[in-house]
Order: sequence, then structure tokens, then C-alpha cells
Amino acid sequence: MEHKCSGKVWGGWNYHLCGKKAKVERKDVWYCGIHDPEKPPTKSQIAAGERYERQKLGWERRALEKAACANLTNEQLKNMIGGE
Repeated sequence: MEHKCSGKVWGGWNYHLCGKKAKVERKDVWYCGIHDPEKPPTKSQIAAGERYERQKLGWERRALEKAACANLTNEQLKNMIGGE
């Protein structure tokens, strides 16, 4: 008996089952190579995760800078950076 993938795919309005030929069984559920939950991440997925972590650090830094400068006037900020 040929099994079909149980992975869910967004169809524009709702989700439906993938329906491709299943390759692996995980916890009594069949999946194709794309939807296998234990599939190792690809190089592009790893790179995307690293980019996200760098962006996250930037967002956190900007939030901290904003909080640190919240009670300072423009004049005080200019004096801190050696401005005129």
C-alpha cells in the first residue's frame, strides 16, 4: 500500500494535506521528503536563521539605545558625541 504525506500545505484560503508519496514514517504518521519533521535544516535555512539572529541583536540594541536616551535632551546628546 502506498502512503501519502500528512504534511499540511497552505492553499491560499486554507490548509490541505500535501498528498505526495510518503517516504518516512514518524510516530505512526507518514511524510514526504519535504515535510519530514526530523529532516536536517538546509544551508539556506541555517543562513536565514543566522541572519535573523543578527537582525534580532540589532533590534535589541536599538531598543536599549532608545531607552538609554529617552530622558536626554537633544543638546545633551550632541554634547555626548562631541557635536557642536
